[in-house]
Amino acid sequence: MHLVGNETISGIKTFLNSLFVSSTLADGQVHHMLKDTGFTGNGSVPESVRIRSFRTLNANNTIRSDFRSFVSTSGAVGSQMIARLNKPDGTNVTAMLEATVDKNGNVITAAPTPPTGDNSTKIATTAFVKSAISTATANGLYYNISVTTGDSYFELFSNSSKTTRILLLQWGKAVGFNTHTFPKKYSVVPIVLASAISGEYCIGSPVSSVTVSNFYVANAIHGGKHEDRANVTNYWFAIGK
Repeated sequence: MHLVGNETISGIKTFLNSLFVSSTLADGQVHHMLKDTGFTGNGSVPESVRIRSFRTLNANNTIRSDFRSFVSTSGAVGSQMIARLNKPDGTNVTAMLEATVDKNGNVITAAPTPPTGDNSTKIATTAFVKSAISTATANGLYYNISVTTGDSYFELFSNSSKTTRILLLQWGKAVGFNTHTFPKKYSVVPIVLASAISGEYCIGSPVSSVTVSNFYVANAIHGGKHEDRANVTNYWFAIGK
């Protein structure tokens, strides 16, 4: 092949000890590779950043896309896929996806951050998620949450001082028939659901005497009657504010 002039190339060409090499894989597929002959890898660190890329140009020689492989002076290796739109006014817009593995084996990815409020299949970066949380907080959504192996709750407030509660979810379990106290007191009487699971007593657990502070649960329905059995675990859920 010549450096200048037009020519037609056909057949398989193999380049040895150069930048371009190809090999046949076990399944018969030919793998074309860009070989960096000046870097050995295996934990070594280059003195300067090494970048090897496949580049697509437009007819006027402006860059359309890049597929890059790089090794940094810190020992990180990575790949970049870059697209560039060249605008009539001479400016351009670039978008890049990047995947990097640092010398300690930590994986780092990067992508363009979607606009605030986006609700599509675009990649949600950490910057986008942080912005969405900040927006929600600015719009007056604040919460408290406590999750344990016993009773748990989630509170949602409409002000930063958390004095105006708009939702309170609570759930948990209790063993034996009892009047059960909510972890958090409601402002109005909530809706409470419960069920019991213990041997044959797993049909249901009727809830009664619900107040803003507590409720009573019968452990099982058996033979059409409520039965209080001390060995039955009640699982309950309450919603209100």
